[in-house]
Amino acid sequence: MLTREPLKSIFHVLAWDAKTAMFTSGSQSIVYSIGGFGESPRVEKWNIASHQRTEVHEIHVGKGCLNPSLSPDGKNLACIIDPGSTDTFRLDLVVYDTATGTEVWRHNNWRSPGIMTGGYLESLNLIFGLEKSWEHELPIRFSPDGRYLVAHALLNSVGVDLASRSTIPLSNGIKNLMEQNVFTFLGNDRFIGLKDGYSGNARILKFPPGETVADDLHIGNATPSSVVRGNYIVLRPLKKNPVGLMDVTRKEIVVASRNTASMSGITAASPSSSMERLPISISPLTRQSNRRSCRRPLWPVLPRVGLLPTSSGWRCRNAPGAAFGISRPVNWSTG
Repeated sequence: MLTREPLKSIFHVLAWDAKTAMFTSGSQSIVYSIGGFGESPRVEKWNIASHQRTEVHEIHVGKGCLNPSLSPDGKNLACIIDPGSTDTFRLDLVVYDTATGTEVWRHNNWRSPGIMTGGYLESLNLIFGLEKSWEHELPIRFSPDGRYLVAHALLNSVGVDLASRSTIPLSNGIKNLMEQNVFTFLGNDRFIGLKDGYSGNARILKFPPGETVADDLHIGNATPSSVVRGNYIVLRPLKKNPVGLMDVTRKEIVVASRNTASMSGITAASPSSSMERLPISISPLTRQSNRRSCRRPLWPVLPRVGLLPTSSGWRCRNAPGAAFGISRPVNWSTG
């Protein structure tokens, strides 16, 4: 953990198999889950001011948690689990209260495809694939405040209000954006996803009502993620650049890095990836609308998990490879 101005290390935590860390609301603490693929997760919460761990919870999952996903407030953990049924490849989606370790919501038969349902190859991909395959085939997303969960699987889409721990109806517009498994929250009330599997165009809708906010945003094969402030979207990767910023109003990529060492401060902020923090200097950058080199600070709009707003001054990063089950410590220091 370090401050931005001045760039100074405050404290660090060693955590094996840690997933992407998140700042809680108000940026007073960080939360993250620990545990390899198919293990029972451990959830930790650390207070930034005191440098102390304030909560630790062990969530026992009988046959292990597949594709664990922690809410940004650290209160709920979603797991894909094997219920131990006699079905060939049945999986359930379960949400646990991290404080008590108890199950609070479940969707049975969340993923139970067969050859006739068109899911046979996808099933093999999950069985023999890497952990990344699970993240893509069975995506789970939380709203930034931790209130809503949305998830998608073959033949299934669901929304959950975690405050009432009840299923909520999703509009057809929201469901359609989830079909390509490329979707996420851009805020507590905004949702983005690919419109189809061929155009590369995305749409932003109000959540949960489904009213259109912005349409025909060409993101191609990139994965979108949110920013702290401003009407922007972070996209990874672009065709010729590993990361860039799209202005939603202009529907353009306004800033993009030329190489992996040129975009500063953009860290492991996407819900579906964990990458090493890039160098601090922001140079060179390309403003693609006019092709001129610029040195534009990105502090105000950087993603929440990777970097906090200028007013708060905190930032953190994850160890490379953590999302892929590579056992190495997370250093909440300078990297």
